[in-house]
Amino acid sequence: MKHLLLLALALATATAASAATLDKVRISGTKKTLDRRESSAQARPRGQTTLTQKLVGYSFSLQRMSTDAPEKATVAWILIKEQKDGRTVEATRGESVLDLPLGRAVTLDSAPVELEERDWTGRRNAGTVSSQLTGYGLRVLNSQGEVIAERYEPADLQRIITWEKPEEPVHKNIAELEEQIRKERQRQRALEQELK
Repeated sequence: MKHLLLLALALATATAASAATLDKVRISGTKKTLDRRESSAQARPRGQTTLTQKLVGYSFSLQRMSTDAPEKATVAWILIKEQKDGRTVEATRGESVLDLPLGRAVTLDSAPVELEERDWTGRRNAGTVSSQLTGYGLRVLNSQGEVIAERYEPADLQRIITWEKPEEPVHKNIAELEEQIRKERQRQRALEQELK
């Protein structure tokens, strides 16, 4: 009897844990090349170079798996790219309001990102330098702005992505700026008068 009770308790705990880990919204993303243009090879003193330009984006699939998630949700995404010099930067971001019917997948396409690849061929310094789309972060928010689901691909992008929009530089109000310009003009006129 004791073993049966322990088995039932273990089974109930496992069922509760699996229900807790069930995603409210399943999220997946597929990288897609939308356009590709390649220039003809250009002769250089030490070889030839070719430039390839691509428009790349993500197609996201979202599927509401729980009635705890709202049917109408805001989906925010950020794409990250690695530039030719190796720096990782935000490529683009966007936001959409979607209807998420229970159990049905909904597709959302990101804005495209322009990437470049330059190939060198020759006796020395042959190689390729390119920018590339490295991944994304995507959040599903309810009407109060609370995150109900999110995904980062690859997972370590969670450390890099900042969801708050970068603040624009704060300028002094226009009246203060106009006053400073007026005083500077007066100072310049006074200096000109002294020089005469």
